[in-house]
Amino acid sequence: MKKNLNRSNIRPYFGSGRSGVPLKVLVAGIVCLFIPNGFFTMIGVIAIVAAVAIWFYNRYLTDFTHEEDVDKAMAYEEEQSKKRALERLGIVEEQVSLIDPIITSGMASRVITASDKIEFEQNTKGFFGRMLNKKNAQKQLIENDDDPKFFVKVGSDDKLRYTLVHNTVYFFGDSQLYIYWENVDIATGFVYESGTNEFFYKDIEAVSTSQVCDKQFSSKKKQYIRYINEYVSIVLSGTDYSGTFRTFTEGSVDKKEIADQIFAMRNLIRDKKMEEK
Repeated sequence: MKKNLNRSNIRPYFGSGRSGVPLKVLVAGIVCLFIPNGFFTMIGVIAIVAAVAIWFYNRYLTDFTHEEDVDKAMAYEEEQSKKRALERLGIVEEQVSLIDPIITSGMASRVITASDKIEFEQNTKGFFGRMLNKKNAQKQLIENDDDPKFFVKVGSDDKLRYTLVHNTVYFFGDSQLYIYWENVDIATGFVYESGTNEFFYKDIEAVSTSQVCDKQFSSKKKQYIRYINEYVSIVLSGTDYSGTFRTFTEGSVDKKEIADQIFAMRNLIRDKKMEEK
C-alpha cells in the first residue's frame, strides 16, 4: 500500500498550504483590464477566467482524489499500528491470538503547537503590544514540516476525515490483555505520542463503552453533520483505563463489526476470569 501512498495531497485537502496562484492570476487579470490596450484587455479576461477555473478545480474537483489519499493514509497507519504494537510490547502475534486482535481508530485530540501559543499571546495583547512583539514572535515560530497539525473536514460522502488519528491495538494472550495506543499525523506518518498497557484478566472487573455525539460543519451542504466518539474503558480494581475510542458518522458500515469485536473481548475476559475461580 505504501507505494500508492501520496501524503503530499493530505494537508491541501483540508485547505492547508493551498496554492495562492488563483488570487495572483486574478489580481494580474484585473490590473490588465485597466490598461487601455486591446491586447492587455484580452490577456486580462483570459487571466480572470483562468483564475476562476483554477479556484473551482482546487475547491471542488481535487477533493475526490485527495479524499482517496486521506483514506489510504488512515488505512496504512492503522495497518502499521499493529506492527508497531508488536514491537513495542515485545510479543509475537502467534502467542497472543486467542481471538483476532482488535484495532480501533478515532480522532486524536488537537496538539498545542508553537504557533498556537504565539497566536494566543499575540491575541491577548493590545494593538501596540502586538506590533512591538510581532518580530520577536516570528523568530520564535520555527516549526518542523512534520510537526503534528490538526485539521478536520466533512467529505463529499459525509464521512469525517482528520489528520491526527488515535489508534489502539488489543492483543489477547493466555493470561494477559496487551494494549498499545498511539497518536499519529497521517499527513507525515509521525507518531508523536504512544504507550502500552498490560492487564491480567483476573484483575479486570468490566469492559464498558460510552458514546458522545458531536458535530462538524459541512461547507458543501452548509449544515452540521453529526459524528460519534466511542470510548472503551477497561475497569480495574480501584481505577479505570480509558481514552481508547473510535470516531464514526451515524450509519457507518464498520460500526457493527467493531461492536462484535468488543463483545468477543468481553466474552473472552469473562471466560478467563471464570477459569481463575
